[in-house]
Amino acid sequence: MKSKIFFSSYLFWLHCSLLPTHYSLKKMKPNFEQMSNQELIKYALAHREDQEPLRVLYSRRSPDQEAIWYGPMTTPEGETIEANISIATEAIRQRFEAIKQQKGNNNGVAESSNE
Repeated sequence: MKSKIFFSSYLFWLHCSLLPTHYSLKKMKPNFEQMSNQELIKYALAHREDQEPLRVLYSRRSPDQEAIWYGPMTTPEGETIEANISIATEAIRQRFEAIKQQKGNNNGVAESSNE
């Protein structure tokens, strides 16, 4: 009986020693660095307890010095600042137009390559 226990313990030890060093007995996680942002978001929503995909997503965002900052939309008293609202609204409209043009250009490239 002792030899059977010893042999099974030995097999388990041998199996663990042959595993790559980066592999634990826990389930292996995908390589988040190679995943696209959409894949990371999908994974993060499906595995809400896992913080690693969120860390990778946050590391990919634009640095604060490259971000566009707009003034506050209201005063501390809660009154709206119409000038800041119109500036932000115009910036959003321009961004949507740029995205729409980019999508239109991408569709034109795909159509011309199919001909």
